[in-house]
Amino acid sequence: LGQDVYGLIHHSRRDGTPYPPADCPMWQTCAQAERQEVDGEVLWRKDGSCFDAHYTSTPMWSDGELAGAVVTFSDITLRRQADEQLRNLSSAVEQSPSTVVITDTEGRIGYVNPRFTEVTGYSAEEALGENPRILKAEGAHPPAFYQELWETIRAGKRWRGEFCNRGKDGVIFWESAAISPIRDATGDITHFVSVKEDITQRKERSEE
Repeated sequence: LGQDVYGLIHHSRRDGTPYPPADCPMWQTCAQAERQEVDGEVLWRKDGSCFDAHYTSTPMWSDGELAGAVVTFSDITLRRQADEQLRNLSSAVEQSPSTVVITDTEGRIGYVNPRFTEVTGYSAEEALGENPRILKAEGAHPPAFYQELWETIRAGKRWRGEFCNRGKDGVIFWESAAISPIRDATGDITHFVSVKEDITQRKERSEE
């Protein structure tokens, strides 16, 4: 109490360089009576460490006069770390040499990575909302093959196997696939993710 909030917890940037008071949103609230909302800056602890924060700084009035500011903040370190992990995961999936397809529980495609387009010839726009059966090579697998697949993943288990599929250009290709359920926080299955590898050349060599 009685300390300058800027000098106490907002004096420096993340890299340790000084944070000029004129740039400080908290200071601007008191100087210009403007509400500020900031996400992604750091605040400083007594021990000299910093943490990612989201904060708002709101003017406080008394008898029509600017009397100060109300500053509220929360530590968003875990959220920032989760966001970073998601970015890394997204980058890995986008650049993966394997085909990645995510569907809802009815089989409607909600996501495909670039490798899907390379292998099948279908763009993401053409695939989204469709069922993976657009790749089905008629007669390649009996109905019981697909029935066993769906029974397995709807039971919450991982399915592994090989598909004989047909691309947009009509060319037949083979894929080795692993299909797994995705669950929400309550444990209910919400989606299925399929990770597939093109094994056409391997199958051809085996046949030879």
